[in-house]
Amino acid sequence: VFSVTPSGSLRRGESVSLSLNGAPSEQVSWAYASSLQGAFNTIPASGRTIRWTPAEAGSFYLRAAATRPDGTLATFTSADPQVFVAERANVILSNPAGGQLELGQAVSLRADITESGSALRYVWSYSSSPTGPFAPLQTLESSPLQAVTWYPPMSGSYFVRVEVTNPVSQSTLAFTSSEPIVRVSETKPFFSTDPVTGRIKPDETIRILAGFEPGNRSFNFGWSYGRSTVAFTPIGGSSVPEVRWDDRNKPVGSYYIRLQATAPGSDRSLSFISRYPLVFVDESTASGNEFGVPKASSSTAPSR
Repeated sequence: VFSVTPSGSLRRGESVSLSLNGAPSEQVSWAYASSLQGAFNTIPASGRTIRWTPAEAGSFYLRAAATRPDGTLATFTSADPQVFVAERANVILSNPAGGQLELGQAVSLRADITESGSALRYVWSYSSSPTGPFAPLQTLESSPLQAVTWYPPMSGSYFVRVEVTNPVSQSTLAFTSSEPIVRVSETKPFFSTDPVTGRIKPDETIRILAGFEPGNRSFNFGWSYGRSTVAFTPIGGSSVPEVRWDDRNKPVGSYYIRLQATAPGSDRSLSFISRYPLVFVDESTASGNEFGVPKASSSTAPSR
């Protein structure tokens, strides 16, 4: 009664063609189940022959309900499993391989799936745990595609998930890496200052630098400061990942620094915020002139 092409085992993410032989009409609805006694789930497609992309691994029975010319319904259920789907590994590929990078560097991610089509929608996310919660990737792509470039916001080891939706078949596939595939180190602080202590008087100038690597893209950088990581006041802009804060009347206080990087032509920006206050403005502060790595107490890492 049923024809299945290909007839062998599929890998999750691959599609199979299902046909009801001798169907009395083109009005055929489809469903599947992992057992004959279990509930059958609707396959979001109809017709004598359909294409189905199973969302999960397993062995599946098929059921088809065809409308006869007189309006009555003929139902057919397979006596044995007809579709066999195996879980697949390494769906999400990273470049550099192994996902080893320094904070401020980018990693390229690609979903290695066989289903194709310009209408496919991709949703990328990451987490430090395979069970989540998952947060959206910080990318510059306006519409996430099969391949994206991700700038991790802080050091750590991350699992990556991609959800692929086909609006035509109304099916969604979700793949999560079985192990952390992006590992971000911070061998030196992402933010640094000159003077190295970050301590200045209100009328003194301080240089703020970030370990952001633009790669082969150009960026515009926006800098701001805040007493917390919530509200920020602009410092200025730059075409390189450093800025001179030369306001002669800086307010006294301890400040977090935020860097926002925007690529020309993109409607999205990357945001990095110091984990701890980085700049200290005080009337009585004695500033230093030597540039170097900030003390451990002011070591920073970006976060969303």
